[in-house]
Amino acid sequence: MQNPALKKILADPTTKYDVLINGLLPGNEIGYYFVHRFGAQLVIYCSLQISVEHMDYALGMPHNTAYVPFGGAFDLYEENMNLWQRTLNTFLTQFFTFLRLVKTQ
Repeated sequence: MQNPALKKILADPTTKYDVLINGLLPGNEIGYYFVHRFGAQLVIYCSLQISVEHMDYALGMPHNTAYVPFGGAFDLYEENMNLWQRTLNTFLTQFFTFLRLVKTQ
């Protein structure tokens, strides 16, 4: 952490914010820490029109792998998947969710 102004804000235990706005892209998870640290409400901003599992999770939206293809904009399948494609789609989605959760712990 190189920014002295940010260091000062984080070091002051009396610093509080009412609301923090966080962009919903991979790598912006630091915003969740700031919400916790400053006792603020979280507002997630996302203007994307795709359904990606980690974004759906953060927004509290369901991500049904039976009809939502893995990868959002990088779809492997169309929406009309057969049983094998749905099974593989579910496995891939859960596998990458697991990897993301293990990586963050």
